[in-house]
Amino acid sequence: ADAVVVQVMLKPDAEPLAVRGARFWIVRPVIGAGGVQGLETVVGPRSIAMLPGDQGGEPRRYFTGLAQPPVVESFAVGDLEIILEAPSRDGLQVGAPVLYRDLPIGTVLLVGLASDGGAVEVRVHIDAAYANLVRERSRFWMSGGLKFGVGLAQGINVEMSSLSSVILGGVTMATPPEAGSAVGSGHRFRLAEREPEDARE
Repeated sequence: ADAVVVQVMLKPDAEPLAVRGARFWIVRPVIGAGGVQGLETVVGPRSIAMLPGDQGGEPRRYFTGLAQPPVVESFAVGDLEIILEAPSRDGLQVGAPVLYRDLPIGTVLLVGLASDGGAVEVRVHIDAAYANLVRERSRFWMSGGLKFGVGLAQGINVEMSSLSSVILGGVTMATPPEAGSAVGSGHRFRLAEREPEDARE
């Protein structure tokens, strides 16, 4: 058999969560956009995580567990999904954070080849609270990893992005003052391999 059956007993007040659309997975140590999660399972007991199903949905008793935790736990009205086109993957992984002013505003959902094989397409989810920041002339570039600098007064400086962006790579976004209109889901942008020289202006 290529699977195991796990029997779970829910408390009575949690029973309404086990409806169509509910998702279950075994918690394991994982590095994602939100940082390192599940470290307690290294030395402690394994646990099962759950996301509730559709509100008022049909009750279910049998579910197929997820092999990995969901990249984005839930989608809300107003979330934005855009596509970034890059010449190469450059180590970018699913689950990598999308940053604006060094704060996470979204997550990389999928990295794959374009249909004609001429570019790499990166599908990105932007949380609804930040969707208005993404404009027609917004700029995107690969980020993450260690950055070294040398200054005469302070010696060698080492700047490290969040652990998740070091391991998974990351995407940084900047929006210029004259940025144009807000975009809708499906809009395409170019993903640069490095930060543009004028990005901080």
